[in-house]
Amino acid sequence: MKFEFLNTEIVALVNFVAALFTIAAAVIALITLLSWKKQQLLGPKLNAVLEAEDCYYLVVQGYMQNFSFFFHSSKLAFETRNAPKETRAEANDVISRESEKLNFEKQALHDSNFQLAVLRMQRLGLIAEIDKSMDTKHLTEIFEGYLERIQKHDYSDEDSNNDFLSSFAHEICWIQDSGKQAFKTIRDSL
Repeated sequence: MKFEFLNTEIVALVNFVAALFTIAAAVIALITLLSWKKQQLLGPKLNAVLEAEDCYYLVVQGYMQNFSFFFHSSKLAFETRNAPKETRAEANDVISRESEKLNFEKQALHDSNFQLAVLRMQRLGLIAEIDKSMDTKHLTEIFEGYLERIQKHDYSDEDSNNDFLSSFAHEICWIQDSGKQAFKTIRDSL
């Protein structure tokens, strides 16, 4: 009889320990599953952020190149407006050659790709709203504002030219820094 009681206690203890191990194994399996799922989602999210960041830099770089062309072309045209016909023709040739490097379709493609990348980040829940520095409409407005200023600018004063270039450089640096910070914040949240 004494052994029966002991056997019953041992069996109950073994059952209790087995139940604890089963619960622990289930918890570990659940944690592993959740961790795996998070890791599976991390790759596409990180790719979406990196793609958007690459597209963003292409958009900003395109605006910088276009601004540089328009500014220097307008300055050259201003400087040669009273020059002899041959000099003006050479200046026009330079402007024509440089304008061939411009590709507004490419800029529009970069803008579209960036907008799609931002929408993808929104669908993945990475951003709720678009940061002002990453809004292509805002960037286009800034660029168009500078184009209007280029057309009205008086290129006769070198200090004024430098101030104008500095103003654009400051604006572009702010846009790049704001975008860089916004993307860093998004990456850090992953």
